[in-house]
Amino acid sequence: MPDLDTDLTGHDRVRLWYAGVLETPRKPTEHHVRKVDVTPGTASFEVLFQAKTKTVKRVEAPVSVDWQFAIRSDGRPLKAAY
Repeated sequence: MPDLDTDLTGHDRVRLWYAGVLETPRKPTEHHVRKVDVTPGTASFEVLFQAKTKTVKRVEAPVSVDWQFAIRSDGRPLKAAY
């Protein structure tokens, strides 16, 4: 991830980076999800992101995702970490 704003950390920094990412590819983009594993309080999976940029360069980005959840007082999950 390029250093966009070194004063930002955590989710704020990722959101700023991702906003720039969304401006780069031509639509439609593809997300292929596999190896999904869900247990109480966690979810993990792999995503293969595929797209073409506005200059017609093909981009592929494999990403491993791990989420941890907490349960709110009303029973709904809250993504606690990723």
